[in-house]
Amino acid sequence: MTPPEPNVGVVVLAWHAEPYLRDCVRAVLDSTGLALQVILVDNDCRPEDLAKVPDDPRVTILRPGRNTGF
Repeated sequence: MTPPEPNVGVVVLAWHAEPYLRDCVRAVLDSTGLALQVILVDNDCRPEDLAKVPDDPRVTILRPGRNTGF
């Protein structure tokens, strides 16, 4: 019997200018051999950086409306 894929949750914080945000999320999504969920916390990130985040059902963006810290 094949063991089930491990479930992995990754939390990514985004604050102000995030030029590598898309690359960061894409790298996590490219992981193999696991069931994956990415929680992206928008701590007042630039809208243009958030717009580049891959549209993927495994990505959830939380928008608390202000920088809540880590």
